[in-house]
Parts: sequence; C-alpha cells; structure tokens
Amino acid sequence: MLGLWGLPVPVVEAIALHHHPDKSPSLVFSPLTAVHAANGLLNLEHGSGTGSLGEELDLKYLGALGLEYRVDLWRAAARVAAS
Repeated sequence: MLGLWGLPVPVVEAIALHHHPDKSPSLVFSPLTAVHAANGLLNLEHGSGTGSLGEELDLKYLGALGLEYRVDLWRAAARVAAS
C-alpha cells in the first residue's frame, strides 16, 4: 500500500524490512538502517526485547555497512534518551 500511495522506495523499504534488513539489496546507510537500529535499541532499552543486543540488532548487517563500532554509542544514547 505504501508504494501505491507514492511513498519513496527508501521509506517503503525501511518499513517493510526493518526486522530483516539483510534482505535489502543495498549496503549503504539508509532510512532502513536508521529504523532498524532505532527499533532494536528501543526494544532493548524499554524491556520489550529479549535483552540480548545481538537478538535485537542485526549485527551482521550493521557490520557489512561498517557500523558495528557505532552500536555501543547508539546504545548509550538510547539509554540517555530513555531516562
């Protein structure tokens, strides 16, 4: 529906694939990356996740983008924002 409504492909991809970003053919930072990371960190910090960072964020996907080194910084920022 989002595509039919004329939303841009990166927005549709971010919504559709944020739980499975590895299914995207693109390996660049995109709205998908931001939504995936935000969703995973939000679930982790608000207790709706399992508590394991690896289960909340697709570290292989983030690693393929060269962003694995940013995860600790994002997690700290999420904790500050949640408090």
